[in-house]
Amino acid sequence: MKKFLLSFLLCFGVALLKAQFPFIHASTIIPLSPTPADIVKIVTRISTPHQPIVVVDLIQTVTHNPKEINLRPCYWHGAATSPQTHIDTFVVGQLQAGVYTIKHRAYMSSTQQHCTKTDSNMVVSTLTVSGLTSGIKDIEKSEISIYPNPVSDKLYIKGYKNFSEAEIYRSDGSLVTLVKADESGEVNVAFLAKGIYFVRFSNPIGIPVIKFIKE
Repeated sequence: MKKFLLSFLLCFGVALLKAQFPFIHASTIIPLSPTPADIVKIVTRISTPHQPIVVVDLIQTVTHNPKEINLRPCYWHGAATSPQTHIDTFVVGQLQAGVYTIKHRAYMSSTQQHCTKTDSNMVVSTLTVSGLTSGIKDIEKSEISIYPNPVSDKLYIKGYKNFSEAEIYRSDGSLVTLVKADESGEVNVAFLAKGIYFVRFSNPIGIPVIKFIKE
């Protein structure tokens, strides 16, 4: 019985300790598929075990070798012990093309005046900045259209007749392949891995680069 009680208290203590950590939800990237011309914002949502929350420190750094974005928010424990969710927006600015690792570590602080760290939590995610910075338009505004989008195997191009070939790029701007449309405007994309791609036509006068999603 004593062993059971000791084990229960130990597990309860560990759970209570973990409950003190800030919980980091998935971040939202604005815009969703940024290019080097965009001002990138990262909207974060943090749940903490104490209320009220006072943000005492918000730090962000960006490096390009390696490509990393480090987010370091810090929160005061506060007085009451009821949980609270807080939303922070980090304006990262313009980024070079490539895939960035986002390291988001949230700290709890024992003081309100400055960040005296007591515990923390961290999540790691990625952000891809496309190398295609010109000619990208919304599909509904373009002179041609593609469908379905997202696509699984067959991509159809409407208004393709003057453009026998097209280039498909990954979201980081690297060329994947050169494709040709048949008489129906059909392009086979079944071989592509899941992700975000751009299709650019080989005779691009007045024709935009169009984004599509392979699912």
